[in-house]
Amino acid sequence: MGSACDGGPSPDAGLKQEIWSGVEAATRKTARRRTLYTALAVAAGILLLIASGIHYMGRQIAAPDHIYATVASGLTEAAFNTADRDSTFALPDGSSVTMKPQTSIQYPADFRSNRTIRLVRGKAIFDVTSDPAHPFVVISGNISTTALGTRFLVDHTGTKVNVQLFEGKVAVKYLGKQVQVYPTVLQPGEQCFVNTHLDGITVAPVPARQLRAETGITGNAAAGKTTLLTFNNVPLNDAFDVLGQLFHQPIRYDIRDVEKMYFTGQFHAADSLSDILRILSSVNGLLITQQADTLLITRPAAESRKAPAEEGGAAGKVSTTKFTNAPLAEVFRAMEAAFEISIAYSPQDVAHKYFTGNVSSRDDVNTILNVICRTNQLQLTRNGDKFQITYNRQTNK
Repeated sequence: MGSACDGGPSPDAGLKQEIWSGVEAATRKTARRRTLYTALAVAAGILLLIASGIHYMGRQIAAPDHIYATVASGLTEAAFNTADRDSTFALPDGSSVTMKPQTSIQYPADFRSNRTIRLVRGKAIFDVTSDPAHPFVVISGNISTTALGTRFLVDHTGTKVNVQLFEGKVAVKYLGKQVQVYPTVLQPGEQCFVNTHLDGITVAPVPARQLRAETGITGNAAAGKTTLLTFNNVPLNDAFDVLGQLFHQPIRYDIRDVEKMYFTGQFHAADSLSDILRILSSVNGLLITQQADTLLITRPAAESRKAPAEEGGAAGKVSTTKFTNAPLAEVFRAMEAAFEISIAYSPQDVAHKYFTGNVSSRDDVNTILNVICRTNQLQLTRNGDKFQITYNRQTNK
């Protein structure tokens, strides 16, 4: 047997070869496993992408026009419509919301037990599933709209909130502060305009054409049930803005001429814009002029230059009493004292009726009383210095 010294094969050489062969085999096996694992990982990734794509496509098919997201707290959910057309999706309670373009809303995760939606911005129509135990509330700014089962629109795209009711009944009110305006209950076919910074509410019919466009209601059903245009302690500039919108007539004014002026009263929806503006202007000492296709509201030059002291009650001076959402009984008592007249009326006929405006000692008492009665659906008769005010059943049918 040869030894290592003989130059023959060393016993370690065979062992080394065997070890090396084992290493090579193990390496090839590991490589095959790695290749398999890599292939499986790639396949899993592809399957995940396919599944995600299917889920995403499914959600896009279900709601192609809006992006849905959950706020990080997990207590509130939000929906946004970033498309250029309406987007409708179902709420957890079975109600649905149709968001106009660029509209966003938020609502609690436990919506079934707390049906409160915050309209962050934009305009949306709500189809509400009836649940008397859980009122459905939409908050827009400091305005809330409450319904038990109905269809209505809330528009918070500008400085005022516009609520339009198509079916059922809603109550619109201010939140978070003491105000003079009580909750306003709308009937089908009515809408209201609410200033988010002040306490005025205007109630008016929803135009039949708009009802048809928004709801598909046709014929007489689209006319709505209300026949009155009601202003409740509304800033005069708001009244002019709403009238311009309702009558599609540009109305321009200098805000300094109408600031701190308010109006409370009612008109029939069929009244002409010129008659309504004439009355609004007369109780506030304003002028109306036509400039091309625009109506211009101004304060007379002499009035705008007059110092407040000149409006005092000293002898020979003009005295002016300013009423802000005052009950008519209070207004009539003040006018009886100021003009030394007698005004007879039934407390029942003037209950829950108010007046906002200025009454000057230089005013014609008959004109002022006619305006007050005209804007409160009352009838005025006169016998010398005695005035009789009655409920006008002809106009309140």
